[in-house]
Formats: sequence, structure tokens, C-alpha cells
Amino acid sequence: KGYIPVVDMMNYRNTMLLPEQVGEVNAWEYYFEQPMQYTMKDVYDSRNVILGEITQPEHFPDFGMLSDPEELQKWQEMAHKYLRLCPEVKARIQRYYEEQFGDRRVLGVLCRGTDYLLLKPHGHPIQPMPEEVIRKCREIMEKQQCDCIYLATEDQSIYFFFNETATTEIYTYQ
Repeated sequence: KGYIPVVDMMNYRNTMLLPEQVGEVNAWEYYFEQPMQYTMKDVYDSRNVILGEITQPEHFPDFGMLSDPEELQKWQEMAHKYLRLCPEVKARIQRYYEEQFGDRRVLGVLCRGTDYLLLKPHGHPIQPMPEEVIRKCREIMEKQQCDCIYLATEDQSIYFFFNETATTEIYTYQ
């Protein structure tokens, strides 16, 4: 329809803003560029504005796309087109990577906590058990020639399990 999207995480309470920042700061722009380079100021200066609603979209990426190559490719292309990190964030990530790993190849792994594994929240993909994650890590590390694992988890037992089981260096963000 020729609409130009602008992401507004400024005018409504959200987990990225302190209460006093609502209406003042667009949290989206902490990390991402706007999809079409327009800002909330541009919206306020425009005459033809349609406000969207926060509702569950009809189509969205979910776990099922992993078994449908065409669906997966569609969402990957959309993400590459519209989810662009801000240059400052990219630079910080690059600096961190170089400081921590130099030129080493790293496999990033996200493991949700044991409570997530046990509770299996409705509508969420089922996370594999840590043993299965380690097996998959070994497979990918061999295929991609990775030197170490960067593990993101809030669960100390998973962290210890990786350290005891993995045959490579484990790095975690501190």
C-alpha cells in the first residue's frame, strides 16, 4: 500500500524504557536503524500518518520455519533487509569480538534456563536438553572449523555442564 514503516518503541511502556523515558526516547534506536531511515520526528512532522496497533501479526517467524526452507529464506531475507544494527552497536560488537577472540572462529550458543526446559511454556519452541546441544555443537564446530564456544545462558547448571562436557574453550559474557 506504499506505507513507510517507522518503529515506535517510544510512546508506549516497554521493557526497554524506564517509565520517565516514555515519550522521550525511542528504545528501538538504541540498537537498530529504522527500517526506512525515517524517525519519530519525521512522523510528527508529517500529515499522513497511520498508527498501527500492537497485536499479534497474522504471519510471523516461528519454530516451524526451520523445517520449511522457503519459509526460512523468506524470514531471513526480511530480517537482513529491515533489522539493521546501528553503526555504533556494530562497532562495539566488533571491538568486543576482536578483544575476546582475535581471529578465532567462534560458535555462539544460547541455552535458556533449566526452568524453561522443565516448564515448557506454551507456544515456545521446545529447547533440546544440554546433552543434545553439546552434540550439535560438536557437529557444527567440526563442520565450520570453530575454535571455541560463546555460551549465553542465565542458568549456572547449564554453564557448568558445558564446562565439564565440552572439549573446547567456553566463553561467557560477564
